[in-house]
Amino acid sequence: MGLEVIRTGVDISLDKIKTSRQKVRKKTGDQGIADLLSSISRHGQIHAVSLLENGDDTYELINGHRRYTAALKGGIPALRANIYRVPPDREEERELLIQQHLYAANMAEPLIDLERGYMFKAIKEDLGLDDAGVAACFEGETEDSVRNALRLLEIDERALQVVQAYPDKFDESTLRVLAEYASPEKRAWRLKSDEQVRVAEMVARQENKLAAVDARELEKEIRGVVKTRRNEAQAKSQEERRTKDAQSTIREIRSGEAAIKALFKRIEQLELAVRELHTKGVHEITEIQLADKRDATHRLYEAASQVESFINTQLTSLPTMRKEPS
Repeated sequence: MGLEVIRTGVDISLDKIKTSRQKVRKKTGDQGIADLLSSISRHGQIHAVSLLENGDDTYELINGHRRYTAALKGGIPALRANIYRVPPDREEERELLIQQHLYAANMAEPLIDLERGYMFKAIKEDLGLDDAGVAACFEGETEDSVRNALRLLEIDERALQVVQAYPDKFDESTLRVLAEYASPEKRAWRLKSDEQVRVAEMVARQENKLAAVDARELEKEIRGVVKTRRNEAQAKSQEERRTKDAQSTIREIRSGEAAIKALFKRIEQLELAVRELHTKGVHEITEIQLADKRDATHRLYEAASQVESFINTQLTSLPTMRKEPS
């Protein structure tokens, strides 16, 4: 047992009707309003709208948003309606009962997958159900069908806005491909948010007419977008690596230049020390112990030997520039 019908076929003034947040035809809800208004004006209202009694002489519109929109635009003062209420013992299930009513009422013009996705998402959020729980609320739905509808909502919201602005340009297969490449499961081939918007705009503008009608061609176009981005990222990485290598080479050159300067500074210090020793000599020393004399002689010979070894090995082995600087 769902919503209880309490009155049928009654005329309700538009100023007593409040729209419901449970509008599920987010994609196709505004299509054909002008034609619908023309039909109502010529032939009258064929189907009653569904209203939920609020208890304050106002009503919540739960089905018939397009008819309501047409009436507002056409200045039609009232709509024929069937009035419902939530059974007193099921008030906590209010949102679910409304969704079930909408689902059943729209069977004559079934909700498309994107609209079902929005509806299932609202139920999950309102009632805390998982996919299987949502499927159990609707005859003919399965856990897989609920999951497949919800996958469409993985598409970036801005891209979905493009879809809703150009509903006649997107069929279910196109949305499926876009959702597939919006999913994290696609890993390296996943479209980034801005790329999803760009692909959606491409389809809407039919820049590639074949991709707009052929899912395989669209997939090829999407892979081209991702491949271009990856190639650009690779080129940027290579350029950054070249820049880093060049900077490292400059640092090495500068380090080498510093080392050369340090070498000549040490040579200069050695020259000054030898010159000072040679100039002053040892005349100030009146006498010296034999052990100290031997130690000084040994250390001077050892230092001279180390300098000679440094010259003959390390210094002479230094690579030289191929061309002398001008």
